[in-house]
Amino acid sequence: TQNGYQKLPGGVIMQWGMAADNVPNVTFPVAFPTGCASLQITRGGGTAPGSTGSPDVGASVILSMSNTGFTVDSVTQSTDKSLVYYVAIGY
Repeated sequence: TQNGYQKLPGGVIMQWGMAADNVPNVTFPVAFPTGCASLQITRGGGTAPGSTGSPDVGASVILSMSNTGFTVDSVTQSTDKSLVYYVAIGY
């Protein structure tokens, strides 16, 4: 699915999803009970709805993360609205 999670034996939780890069606060499908150990993001792979821009321009960076989500900032031209994909692993 677009956004989802899987709880593995032993308590590890893997979560994934996507958001438009103009959405600064992303919430995980479920909160990590203890903490988010790893978060990876990738920008591109499509253009957000209503966009006139290119998915190939700009970059995205993680500003902060917590048990419930993360804050992302994208360096783009004002008309460029791409997608940010993420994978988070925690426990």
